Amino acid sequence: MGDENSASTLVLVAAILQLIISLFSMVGGAFTALMLIPLMVDPFMMMVMGWLILFTVIINVVIGVVGLIFSILWFNWRHSPSEHKTGLIVTGILGLLLAGFLPGLFALIGGATAPSPTEYLGYEPAKTMPYRTKRRCSSCGAETTGDDKFCWRCGAAL
Repeated sequence: MGDENSASTLVLVAAILQLIISLFSMVGGAFTALMLIPLMVDPFMMMVMGWLILFTVIINVVIGVVGLIFSILWFNWRHSPSEHKTGLIVTGILGLLLAGFLPGLFALIGGATAPSPTEYLGYEPAKTMPYRTKRRCSSCGAETTGDDKFCWRCGAAL
């Protein structure tokens, strides 16, 4: 797949872009709300246009708040994307749909390319066979079975 640094960079870019989009969305919602003030003079225009403007304000605020939450999560998860692989993929998909296409795409790709914890931390195969004797490698201390001629972790002769 990818490495931890590439995934971390993608998540950081997603978080920064999402923060910018969220702030613009909330500021846009505030300016749209200011459009309601002149409409309050004319009750007919308030009835016709008020609901549309109010709906636009609510959508902008929801997009801004959801995007802000995703941005905070991604800023926190960028340090170890392999540990938050599933969360990055899920919030990336939700970000694509709800908050911002490009940041959601970056978070999704960052989560998909992050190495799984077994790839990143090193895989230790389970060697639990109750009928075999177990011993430890004298070089690294890894647990091996009695039939092994070489250590599975460091390759030293047993």
